[in-house]
Amino acid sequence: MLEPTALPAQRSSSPLFGLFAALLLVCLAGLGYWHLTREPTAPAEMPGSPTQATTSDSANSTRARAIAEPEHASAMPAANKPSTQDVVPNSPLDLAMKCPTPKDCAILMLEAAEPLQAEVIHAGAARIAEFKKPLPGDNAAARKLNSRGMEKLDTGHVAEAIDLLSKAASVDPLDLEITANLGRAMLLANKFNEAGMLLVNALIIDSRRPKSWISIAEFFCAKGNQNSAIRSLLLVHEFSADKVVALKFFEDQALKADMQVMRPIYKVVALRVKLDRGNP
Repeated sequence: MLEPTALPAQRSSSPLFGLFAALLLVCLAGLGYWHLTREPTAPAEMPGSPTQATTSDSANSTRARAIAEPEHASAMPAANKPSTQDVVPNSPLDLAMKCPTPKDCAILMLEAAEPLQAEVIHAGAARIAEFKKPLPGDNAAARKLNSRGMEKLDTGHVAEAIDLLSKAASVDPLDLEITANLGRAMLLANKFNEAGMLLVNALIIDSRRPKSWISIAEFFCAKGNQNSAIRSLLLVHEFSADKVVALKFFEDQALKADMQVMRPIYKVVALRVKLDRGNP
């Protein structure tokens, strides 16, 4: 039969060859296991790669939005913090933002009360807030002196009231109400210069408090400046958190203000608030 005969198995030419082959297989197996189990890494970025193109496009998009959209989206209202880029040089708003003294700021705010320019008013208040305030003192002791001083003032003992209120103001110079009360006492004593300085001090303490502008309205009224008194009360309305309460206060004071010359002033302001600024 022509069937092929079995050939004898060939042996390796050297026993070292088998040992080398076995070591090679072990190394290959270990390398494969390392590739399967190691942590994946981010692909290397090449210039013009899809990853870099996405990052660049995102940056360009963000930059474009920053240019196209105004920055006041997350800022304070324009009436409180106007953008300097939009301010016309030497305009009332520009002057209010840069006024050199609290008195200058107050004059600009009064001028902006009618017709109402809210941005100018609030810019002036913000500027006044930048000036140095007096340091606080012993408010409890100052309040006791204030109460005694107001009792004297209510009973017509103006000189004694001034003495007590002056002491109260020196004990706590940061108490706005005490400063305003002392200013009113000076006003009743016809000491207009002292009263004016004290009322400016009240503005430095807090120019957004209606109490400050009520006292200033009384100051102007006592000096015969009714127009400035009206403007001062319009600022009381502007800074009042509750416009309904402010209007009711004007209407009440038009009937029973203890400073009688102020009654017609309150009446005028109540009518102007209703007509020009809406009846809340």
